[in-house]
Amino acid sequence: MLDDPRRILEIRQRLHLGMAVNYIGDNPFGPPVKGIIVELRQTQAVVQDGATRRRWGVLYAAIIPENVDWSVSRRIDTAAENAARRVLRCDR
Repeated sequence: MLDDPRRILEIRQRLHLGMAVNYIGDNPFGPPVKGIIVELRQTQAVVQDGATRRRWGVLYAAIIPENVDWSVSRRIDTAAENAARRVLRCDR
């Protein structure tokens, strides 16, 4: 689920500099780490750790944005997929 290309694209589109995020750190079984986006790169974001103030390159798949309503985007994705299926059926 975390490495789903649609999820990664959606995260990249919603991130902006200074945004507070949680991310999966060195321990994948531990709690998410809080930080702030300081730079956006092609495949990763640079996040400043909230506790240590160190900067880390974090893959987009490991970022968990705060205060994002994922249910809205899921409904839009489902509606778009259903519309695409109807178009494909008509083309046959």
